[in-house]
Amino acid sequence: NSDAQMRFLNAYVDAPSVGITLDTTTTVVATLPFEQFTGYQGVSDGTHEFKVTITGSTDNIVDVNLTTSSDQNYTYIPYGHSGASGALLVPESNINSPANGQFQIRVINVATGPAAVDLYLTTPGADINANAPTVGNVTFGQVSSFAAVNNGTYELRMTTANTKNVIFDTAVQTFTNESSVEAVVYSKGSAQLVAVTM
Repeated sequence: NSDAQMRFLNAYVDAPSVGITLDTTTTVVATLPFEQFTGYQGVSDGTHEFKVTITGSTDNIVDVNLTTSSDQNYTYIPYGHSGASGALLVPESNINSPANGQFQIRVINVATGPAAVDLYLTTPGADINANAPTVGNVTFGQVSSFAAVNNGTYELRMTTANTKNVIFDTAVQTFTNESSVEAVVYSKGSAQLVAVTM
């Protein structure tokens, strides 16, 4: 039996940084700045109590029991803001690789503003009115399925689901052949606009 491997992403907007404690006594991350990932680290398999606090405070913004399995990879994402915080444990193992000439992308939606989002990957500058979403209607708290996309250079945009109302637009990006990309959508202090990290 080997440990699970877990990384952490801070998507909690109302504090400069958070700390994460496992089973009351084990501090896995003391100070994790907003929008930052950690590397992967070993967590024993089984059910654990995950507590998230704002750095410098003893009050928990999240306190939840979650189960991890040996030899599996996960990302743990505290998200939200004061009055509407939570955390999502995203399994990342047993993902099939895309075919040669393609990459694949999925959306993890922890944005507390829009109820659901669409992701568009288009040629740079393309009118999204002429395009269907690459990944559509990802509701709050949901991890979408992967969508396979041909290799190339793309502009990534997020819209409120089933609209062409752009709530995030990124610089042009080139994706790696046969890679699996996770686009985490989170709130950034606006009721509607979101941010995306990958």
